[in-house]
Amino acid sequence: MFPYYRPPTEKHPCGFIIFAAQDYGIMKPRSVRLCIYPKDIQRITGKSERYSRNLIHNIKSALGKEEHQVLTVQEFCTYMGLPFEAVKEPIRD
Repeated sequence: MFPYYRPPTEKHPCGFIIFAAQDYGIMKPRSVRLCIYPKDIQRITGKSERYSRNLIHNIKSALGKEEHQVLTVQEFCTYMGLPFEAVKEPIRD
């Protein structure tokens, strides 16, 4: 059984039950992603996609990461000297 179950709030004339998502606690808060992508860096810096890709490559090289490893938001913030709170908002999906 769904943990937030309550009886339906309305019934449509065709017989469908209408549920309000906010009444059931279904709407979950938006989460912040763990890794950062060139499009996120574009939004943060206002630079081009190519600049963003090169920046990710440079940060990975400086941190000794391999090509297949991802760059986290925290690593990006540390490298760029930006507070995490300022970067968190532009990268929300």
